[in-house]
Amino acid sequence: MGFLDDPVTADFASRNELEEEEEAAIINEFSKQYKVKPSLDAANRSPGTLLILTGPAASLTLDAAFGPTQQVGSVSVPELCRLRSPLQEELGVEQNPPHIFTLLKPDDNSSTLIATSRRPLPAEQASLWAETVIAEVAPSSTFIVSSILSMEYRGPGDAAEDNLIFKLQNTKAIQDEKENSKHVASLPEGTLLAGIPAALLEVCEDGNRPATALVAVESSPVPEVGLVSALADAVCIFLGRKKVDAAGKVAVAAAVDGVYQSSASNSMFI
Repeated sequence: MGFLDDPVTADFASRNELEEEEEAAIINEFSKQYKVKPSLDAANRSPGTLLILTGPAASLTLDAAFGPTQQVGSVSVPELCRLRSPLQEELGVEQNPPHIFTLLKPDDNSSTLIATSRRPLPAEQASLWAETVIAEVAPSSTFIVSSILSMEYRGPGDAAEDNLIFKLQNTKAIQDEKENSKHVASLPEGTLLAGIPAALLEVCEDGNRPATALVAVESSPVPEVGLVSALADAVCIFLGRKKVDAAGKVAVAAAVDGVYQSSASNSMFI
């Protein structure tokens, strides 16, 4: 580490300059992770609709909205590692543990291909993920279901008291929208949508493909039964399916309860 006796002459690198150089090197090193393309393993391509369920609340709508499904593949990309590790230094970022979206097909033979992950993909990796998946799957339309926390929401209503669910559509989706989904309010201006939903909307807009994001506002990080049920109903409306029945609502309650139990078992206070 060099030190500068006379900061005016700058004959030698100062401590601050070295720290800035080191910081830039670290940023450059970690930015390589953003350029790793996801690997898609699936026999089913070119579906009628590609449905993306990202985040806890969205993923819990699966059983209620679609019933039984079969896994047909996966989309994986190395986890974004923000801290340097000995394994990464030795093997490279490609050896990071994978972030996986499971690909599913409903048993009812619908033309929908579902990609679901309970953990949202970091925003830094979302653009390349979206570009790759849309290019390789080539869906006729894309539908994204996700959620944001109330602190990120700018608009009317209270997420603690109401089931706040909104849509955000690209130009082609607005033109093709069916009458039964027009009653769902648009996402209020000032509410920012990032990550996979925003990236997919942009990629589909550039390719003149219809894409719709359905966004739920959560009052807490752990999903609520009422919100997940309402979100599942909204998914069914947009995809032209029957609304969630009593058995579906029981499935939602059981799934949410499982999340609560999992959170409790991992708590340091138990």
